[in-house]
Amino acid sequence: MIKFKTIIYSFLCLSLFSCEDFFSTTLDIDPPTSEDLLAVHAFGSTRTNELEVLVGRTLSVDKVADNTSFVNDAVVKLYLGEDLIHELESIPEPSINTRFNFYMPDDIHVFEKGSEYRIEVEAQGYPLATAVCQIPNDINPTAVIFEEDAGTDFDGYEYSGINIKFNDPSGEENFYEMTALYGYPDGSGELRFDHRYTEFIDASIQYGIDNLIANDNTFDGDEKTFELQIGRISPEFEPDELEKLYLNWRITTEAHFLFNKTVNALYQNEDDPFSSPVQVYSNIENGVGLFSIVNETFLKVD
Repeated sequence: MIKFKTIIYSFLCLSLFSCEDFFSTTLDIDPPTSEDLLAVHAFGSTRTNELEVLVGRTLSVDKVADNTSFVNDAVVKLYLGEDLIHELESIPEPSINTRFNFYMPDDIHVFEKGSEYRIEVEAQGYPLATAVCQIPNDINPTAVIFEEDAGTDFDGYEYSGINIKFNDPSGEENFYEMTALYGYPDGSGELRFDHRYTEFIDASIQYGIDNLIANDNTFDGDEKTFELQIGRISPEFEPDELEKLYLNWRITTEAHFLFNKTVNALYQNEDDPFSSPVQVYSNIENGVGLFSIVNETFLKVD
């Protein structure tokens, strides 16, 4: 028996090491064919009444994205029901770091909460890309309260808190986004807002791309308080810091929530060779991407 095991072991060793090119075999694999589609990322807000649209094209696995990935000669139209609201202006010569190459200014149309909008993107050589979005109705917080002492993490870092109280409408799925902001005067009487890093201690909240997201699966129809955490602020010694503190509060669609969730998962898995593939959510018909208009407001933290 020992001799038999020795023979088997020797055979395995020879099979692994006797062939000089065993680990250098080259396989010629043709990349899969892919259909050319438009990649459309269209984002609007009831706070600004602006719509920013980035129109590009999908790329096969053997190509690298650059500014030639943009489709700048597209025709982008926004509809309310069957009524054309606006044909968006193109941005000349967008750079690779641009957020959009088509734009609707804030003086064209006031977004109607509860109404359904449709976007159409047409470009030569591509199928017509379309998507619809129904803007969510208001779900306004009843209170946005500052809490000076909201806990300490394992490294001893101290947090202050923002508690958001609201009543979740029953019998419907609702989706939320939130993050803390700092508001700075910009010299013209308006405030310029910057994101402030925001954590959470609520099991119903999760991370989005640059904000926190939640749905009402666990509190449908209930009075709810979201508990957020920010770096420690002492009103006694830092009154100006508290004065600058705002909350970005959004009611979003399910499509927006799923897109945000899956893109964040994709980023988190980027450097993990053992992670499962992530399929980024899309609501664009005959294309990829997202069309979303969020119900957004900036609220002063009391």
